[in-house]
Amino acid sequence: MSLFTGKTLLITGGTGSFGNAVLSRFLKTDIREIRVFSRDEKKQDDMRHDFQIKMPEYAEKIKFYIGDVRDIASLKNAMHGVDFIFHAAALKQVPSCEFFPVEAVKTNIVGTDNVLTAAIEAEVKTVICLSTDKAAYPVNAMGTSKAMMEKVIVAKSRTVDPEKTKICCTRYGNVIGSRGSVIPLWIDQIMKGSPITITEPTMTRFIMSLEEAIDLVLFAFTNGNSGDILVQKAPACTIITQAHAVSEIFGSDKNNIKNIGIRHGEKMYETLLTNEECANAIDMGNFYRVPCDKRDLNYAKYFVNGDTNRNLLTEFNSNNTHLLNTNDVINKLLSLDYIQEMLSAYTKKMKMRFLILGSNGMAGHMLYLYLKSKSYSVTGFAKSNPYQFDNIVIGNALDTVLIEKVIKNGSYDVVVNCIGILNDFAEKNKSIATFLNAYLPHFLAEITSDLQTRIIHISTDCVFSGKKGAYTETDLKDGATFYDRSKSLGELNDFKNLTLRNSIIGPDINPKGIGLFNWFMQQNQKINGFKKSIWTGQTTLQLAKTVEKAALLNATGLYNMVPDCSISKYDLLVLLNKTFRNNSLEIHSIEGIVSDKSLIRTKFDFDYGIPGYEQMIIEMYEWVLRNRQLYPHYNF
Repeated sequence: MSLFTGKTLLITGGTGSFGNAVLSRFLKTDIREIRVFSRDEKKQDDMRHDFQIKMPEYAEKIKFYIGDVRDIASLKNAMHGVDFIFHAAALKQVPSCEFFPVEAVKTNIVGTDNVLTAAIEAEVKTVICLSTDKAAYPVNAMGTSKAMMEKVIVAKSRTVDPEKTKICCTRYGNVIGSRGSVIPLWIDQIMKGSPITITEPTMTRFIMSLEEAIDLVLFAFTNGNSGDILVQKAPACTIITQAHAVSEIFGSDKNNIKNIGIRHGEKMYETLLTNEECANAIDMGNFYRVPCDKRDLNYAKYFVNGDTNRNLLTEFNSNNTHLLNTNDVINKLLSLDYIQEMLSAYTKKMKMRFLILGSNGMAGHMLYLYLKSKSYSVTGFAKSNPYQFDNIVIGNALDTVLIEKVIKNGSYDVVVNCIGILNDFAEKNKSIATFLNAYLPHFLAEITSDLQTRIIHISTDCVFSGKKGAYTETDLKDGATFYDRSKSLGELNDFKNLTLRNSIIGPDINPKGIGLFNWFMQQNQKINGFKKSIWTGQTTLQLAKTVEKAALLNATGLYNMVPDCSISKYDLLVLLNKTFRNNSLEIHSIEGIVSDKSLIRTKFDFDYGIPGYEQMIIEMYEWVLRNRQLYPHYNF
């Protein structure tokens, strides 16, 4: 890194995958300063905190500049004292650029011209611009805009003395694990238990790592002449080979792959070096260098002075390069830190152990069955096991000695507390309600305080009275009944454990369950729906998904886990009627009970959103259909 000793580097689009990789590689060197230029303040803030944690002794070298390459004034503001620039800012998504081509022009073409104009004016010593294989023989808007970007780069290089500012361009193919690339999508699909989606199995793509992308930029930095385009001789593979490799690494079924068809503007193969560029390209071992055409606009020269000796190189594309087989791709992927991190997270997920307290209840049975369906190790705790579930500990939640023994002997990662005494029963049995609703959650937190085990406690909107609505996480809990107050006292809010506060609706394996859905499924004639009773919550199936995500992300504290809107009990019944009963029930809208216990989420450290009510109800319907044997009391 001697070339960068005491120097200042500016990275446009610096919060992306390339910028993060450059920071990780350069920060510990003797470089003086790295400036991150981008338009997304949230990503800058995330990056700032990330590197303050990862490299606290070097994080002061990073300086952040808000701006847009479309705005030359914001670029000039960041250029003072800059020695080198890596220009990575771009619109890179093929479908997005197909639908908004003018936006691609503004960022990829005009933005690049702005960067180079500002750099030349500031006498920046070297500018390396990042391009893509889609710029060679472009067929889509993104590739066309990048091809024009390359023309701007070459043209601009002719206007400045290379001793003052050297301008080069690098062109590379798909970068593994970069933002928007396919492998992170596939890993996410596998973690969710969904099929891997591919566009066309025989399609080929170049394959390289972020580290190799940086190597190409550094090669251009040291070996390129102004106006050059530099290309790495990258290997390639078919899409199906890449999908099989990812499936094998993460233990997914290779047959669980879905072909969704070619997207807007996609090619069957990509080109890094065109046949026309081969006429002048220079083979440099692992790289090709395409020199800038230095001829001027004196057209007479083109008719008088030509070149009769054409280079023997031919087009370099993802079909005629070295094609990797599945084992080759597996080895390449496993050598990458990103893949190892994802594999570690996936392995952690597969090994995660859950204990569900109250595994026979409306919420508890859904959590138990859903998490088991996702291949976690799940144990239930209940008074009895009439449904013959596997791995159930029989016991009474009032027996704290037994509960402590079960938890400490089980080495659980997460204990989910679904136990509670409801409404009228709580009013009539205050001592039991106090113990189970208020005391038990805190007892669980105490006995696990020195363990790795975390508690996820399920609370309710009933901690509020319903007099005003739109309650936040920090609003005064003004619930008036004994049930309300006992549940309020039971909420956990600390830096290890988690409380999910929301109302729930869902199927019940107990035909006598008192939940709204059980009641609804037993109705056969006219029913009333309360228009002035406002609700926010989740289905129990969605609650199970929320608990899974919270466990994986180590969420702590207290959250109102609700969608971003509320719904009346009348509208909720209408939705259930449409989905489960084919609109066979007659539902009358009446004022009824006036109550607004709607919750508003104001905390988002736990970065997981709850879908809308219709989607949740449809997914609940599909669950009940797949598991009809659990709910024989529902006729629809």
